[in-house]
Order: sequence, then C-alpha cells, then structure tokens
Amino acid sequence: VYDGNIKNMNELLESTIARFKVGMAESTDVDQMKSNVATLVNAKFQMERTLEVSYSMIRFLTGLEQDCIINLSDSLEDVISSFRIEDLLSQDFKIENNLNYQMLDGQVKLSELSLKSAKASVLPTLSGSVYYMETGQGSKIGSQDWYPYSAAGLQLSIPIFGSGERTSKIQKAKISLMKTLEQRDVVSENLSMQEKQIRYNLMSSNEQYKLQKENIEIAGRVLTSVRNKYEQGMASSLDITQANSSFLSVNVEYLNALQSLLQNKIAFDKLMNTF
Repeated sequence: VYDGNIKNMNELLESTIARFKVGMAESTDVDQMKSNVATLVNAKFQMERTLEVSYSMIRFLTGLEQDCIINLSDSLEDVISSFRIEDLLSQDFKIENNLNYQMLDGQVKLSELSLKSAKASVLPTLSGSVYYMETGQGSKIGSQDWYPYSAAGLQLSIPIFGSGERTSKIQKAKISLMKTLEQRDVVSENLSMQEKQIRYNLMSSNEQYKLQKENIEIAGRVLTSVRNKYEQGMASSLDITQANSSFLSVNVEYLNALQSLLQNKIAFDKLMNTF
C-alpha cells in the first residue's frame, strides 16, 4: 500500500514541479506535494519499525536467534479467508472442554480422593497370612524324612488412639473439597459469561472488518479520482492532501479491524479449546 502510494505521489510531485516551471502551478502546490511524499515515507518507516519489533518478539517467544530471518508464508488476508465466522459462531460451547474448567475439575477429583483416604484411616483393617514349611530329618540328604508344617492367621486392627487427629483430617478434607467445588462453580459461571461476550466481540469485529474493507476500496477509488482531476487541473493540491490523508486513515482503521478480528478469533478458540 505504502510503496504504491509513494510511487504515485512522487509522480504527482514531478508533474507539479513541471507545471510550476511553466507557470501552471503555485510554489505552495509543490511544497504541499513534497509534504505529502514526506508524510508517506515517514509512515512507511514507522510501519517497518513496528514490523521489526513484532519479528523480534516472535523470535524471543519461539527461542530463535535475533539475527534469524523470518519469512511469513501467508498474508493476513489468507488467514482471515481460511475460516468463516458464521461457522465458528454456530458451534456449541462445551464447558468440559475448556482448559480452565478441566484443571479445576481435576482438583475436585483429587480432593474427593483425599477425603476418601481420610475416611478410610478410621476404618478397621483386616489382614490375613498363610505360612507353610517342611523340615527334614535323617543321616543322609537323599533319604530324609520330611515333616510339613503350615499355619494361617487373621489380624483385625481397630483404630482407638488418635481418633481426634483422624477426625480433624476428615474435616479438613471436606472443607478443601467444598472450596474446590465452589471455585469450579465460580469458574463455570464466569466461562458462561465470557462465552456470551466473546461471541459478541467476534461478531462485532467481523462486521467492523467487512465495513473497513469496503471503506478502503472506496477511499482508494476516491484517491484515484482526485489524482486524475488534479492532473487535469480540476482539483487542488489540498484536495490531494485530504484524499491521501483519508486513504491512509482508512488503511490504519482497516488494519486495526483486522487485528481485532484475529484477536477475538484466538480468544474464541481458546475458550472452545479448538486450537
């Protein structure tokens, strides 16, 4: 966008300078066109610096060396066209698939096991054992007389001492389970509210993206029309400046809308756990 616009503005600048030399344009027109070109070049440099900062962040997050060259295979438009917002919004929210809910649900199961273990510590225990052996008697190993011996036994243990400590452990386990259940309920309610908000944000950002995409096409046509009129002497340098500024502003709004759409799409995927 910037390269093409800068090229066109430089052509207009050269045309304006030529017209000024033959007395068909004012010096202010030349100054205005130079200012337009300088504004575009500065905007391009700012965009390039912002892009390099983003690349540096990607290298840091992915563990790459800072001098590593990154080449993006897809454009933002390709990423946007790879999914349909309508299909995403038609998906049902299954809270059990959400990672945050799964983590708390796992904690609830651990708390339940801890409570069962604490309760089991006050129950009687019954254990059994079986013992068998043979003894041999005789003057020679090969002609000994063997006498078998076997025994079986049961042991019943009934906890008597330390019952207060065990009861305290049970109460603590119950309280821990209750807290974890409450946390899961709170997270469940929050996720339900988040779902409504994220769906709304995704739908709104998609509508804004479509609107800005139409606006950028309109602003481009307007800028082209004003340039043609300027070359024919039917528009002033001020008209060119205003049309160019409007075109740049629409481009910025379009990029912001595109970024917002992608961010809301990522938030939706995270909520649904469909990465």
